[in-house]
Amino acid sequence: MITMRKGGVFNWKKHYEQAVVLCGQVMAALAAREAGIPHIEALLHQSILQMEDPKPDKDMRPRYKKIEKVLMQAEDMASKFVAGSCPRDLDPSISLPVSRLLARVRLALAELRLQQARARDAHAAEDREKKRPKHPMVVGRESDMEAVVVEFIDAMEAPEPSTALSPEDTALTLAISAAQLSSAPGLRAKALLLAGQCLQYKFLTTIPSQLNPWPPRQQRDRRRTQIGLGDLTQSLLGAPPAAANTAL
Repeated sequence: MITMRKGGVFNWKKHYEQAVVLCGQVMAALAAREAGIPHIEALLHQSILQMEDPKPDKDMRPRYKKIEKVLMQAEDMASKFVAGSCPRDLDPSISLPVSRLLARVRLALAELRLQQARARDAHAAEDREKKRPKHPMVVGRESDMEAVVVEFIDAMEAPEPSTALSPEDTALTLAISAAQLSSAPGLRAKALLLAGQCLQYKFLTTIPSQLNPWPPRQQRDRRRTQIGLGDLTQSLLGAPPAAANTAL
């Protein structure tokens, strides 16, 4: 869909709607037959279609949550195939087709997790404002007093305890796992690139802005090398079928 839209195809929305209908039919047929690997491939296609939905969303997090469920289902299925087909004494330099399939799924899921981290930080101020309790105002000095009260409330707000990994940490773990699962040069390189992007994001979001080593112009140039879920997953789906390849 992205290629058609960029290519100026005037009825690309119609093609998108047809793709959604066909994908739904394929998913229903494969689920009824417990098709296994083709079902995982269909789940990857479904995640692409959900990401490329032309409907504008001010907050992408609900959409990301839906895509997460699809990719988690694909990851669970692919993990079971790997556990049942890969012997424990397999040479680490050998990459089985099913292992590369799992690597593709985890790579797409890692990119989604990184997007979720960016969306979380982009809406952080909005989320704080929604959680902030209402407070009385002083007549005549609304703006000054409000700033003081808001600052006090935000400073006193206790962070919610959580033992789960942050989205960016989860993305880093998944990207490293994808790199370890596959010895195919292209797939491994994409996984390592994404792992580096996760580390870069964690670094830039934890240091003071004055210590940022990249000026704004360099940041814009670096963003051009970032891979998006649609392009990334589509390039992975464009690889030869998993059942027909063995990379050493």
